[in-house]
Amino acid sequence: MTTKLVKFEDGKIVLPEDFRDWASSGEQLVAIFENDTIIIKRIRKPPLTEIAQQSPEEPEMPLQEIADEVHKYREEKRGAGRS
Repeated sequence: MTTKLVKFEDGKIVLPEDFRDWASSGEQLVAIFENDTIIIKRIRKPPLTEIAQQSPEEPEMPLQEIADEVHKYREEKRGAGRS
């Protein structure tokens, strides 16, 4: 963990130069506030390979079964709108 002094000027938090290289320009960050603590984290989408590794080892749903489920859902939605 690295600790540096940070300035607050004109309503902005000014990070030291070596901290600015930590995130790319335009990259999304999230700030978590709790009492007198601020935690800043990068928001990164995991690669698809990582997401695929986390999925359960169930067989893929056949395309026809997916189409049937979509059709069933749409019919239920239409029925709910008629009430």
